[in-house]
Amino acid sequence: MLRYLAAQGRSNYEKIRTWRATYRLTYRGPVSPDLARPPRTPGPTRSAPSGIVCERELLVDFVIDQGRNAIYRDARPLNVAFRDAATGEPLDMPWLSVSAERTVVTPTEHLEFRFWPEVSLAGTQPQEKRKKTPSKLTAYRNPREMVPVWYGGSSDPRKLFGYSGFPIWEDLEMDIAVLSGEHGARMKSHWERNCRLCQAQRPEGTWFQRESVSRTGAGEVLIQRATFSPSQNHLPVEWVILRGARPGDFEKKVQHYMCWTYKQTAGVYVPSRVEEMNCVGLVGNRHEWKYELVSCQLNDLVEPGQFTWAGMDLPEGTVVMDRVDNVAYVWQGGKLNKLSSLAEGANGRGWTRWLRWVLAGLTLAALAAIGLVAWRRRPPRGETPGR
Repeated sequence: MLRYLAAQGRSNYEKIRTWRATYRLTYRGPVSPDLARPPRTPGPTRSAPSGIVCERELLVDFVIDQGRNAIYRDARPLNVAFRDAATGEPLDMPWLSVSAERTVVTPTEHLEFRFWPEVSLAGTQPQEKRKKTPSKLTAYRNPREMVPVWYGGSSDPRKLFGYSGFPIWEDLEMDIAVLSGEHGARMKSHWERNCRLCQAQRPEGTWFQRESVSRTGAGEVLIQRATFSPSQNHLPVEWVILRGARPGDFEKKVQHYMCWTYKQTAGVYVPSRVEEMNCVGLVGNRHEWKYELVSCQLNDLVEPGQFTWAGMDLPEGTVVMDRVDNVAYVWQGGKLNKLSSLAEGANGRGWTRWLRWVLAGLTLAALAAIGLVAWRRRPPRGETPGR
């Protein structure tokens, strides 16, 4: 059964040579209690949920060419709103702002579209934004804003929609290797104790489910379940992580959940609707993503020029930052023009880079001087200090 499920997923996605698609992404996540009230207003501590959620809509366009391992991805923000978590009523919160920059990534070997919008006080920059910087060429409409972009995976279409999709296929491949004895008798015995495969006969066919049990560092039991539907060509339709201290608690503590609905196009099953829920930390810290397919084209001819910056319709003056080579460019006159330094493109101050080097040199010189003085003041050989 394991080999059959793994082969079904592999054969389905191997039919994809090129893939162009547009998805509408809707994100829904909690607003920090420190931001949910106007500034300088007393309120609950950070440990209490605020009861306010942020809703964000984006259009995500991408093109995959497996022959050249090339990906074009463009995320265009649409709408943003703040709502009451209980009633869904819209709220007017003028003291808050949400990152709304358009991000373009190409070419790169990564494929992931999970977005965590940054909510902050109007006119300020969240600390989290300053920490996260992309590692690939990324275009920003506002070069002063560091938009966190989550990367992961490769151009394998099975890795679409974040880190949660592909581990299902990795688990199946690992199961096959362990049960065949490739990892030794101890691993095989461990798998037989903690994993199981189930199947159920229904009118539409045979359903399959893989389940594994493990324990966290805190001693809690963690159960992972993946369900495969016959009506969806035995592709995964549900993936869930249940967390609890005893079996009776599992259904009440869903840590992570994903479900897929597929659409058959040109003989290939592609995700038409994907829903994800992830509880990060606190019980009320619930993040939700919903992807809905807008358009899809498979195995059409992809021109090489499509993956160039000239084919992206970037706004004039867009700054492109390459964090790998520490080089910055600006889009002007239909081409990329190199800036003098990355600091000039990101912050508008080219001298900050040289200032850092000067300060580092002065620090090293001071440390060397201190070490030299200490070495010269050491007592002569054979003498005891203090005598």
